[in-house]
Amino acid sequence: MTNSEQHVRLYEQLKKVLGQLKEHYISQPTPMLEMIISRYQHANDILESNNLEDLTKRHV
Repeated sequence: MTNSEQHVRLYEQLKKVLGQLKEHYISQPTPMLEMIISRYQHANDILESNNLEDLTKRHV
């Protein structure tokens, strides 16, 4: 699997998890879940705005 394919699979999985977390938050809002969603959203934003080569630990 190429890096590009891995990037796409990671992005797709992240979107699925983020959607599920947001649905769960609607029915059971907690500060911890809000923080987790925020971090997943941040990771999602990075994946949407950068090339795979630009991603490093300093972004996360």
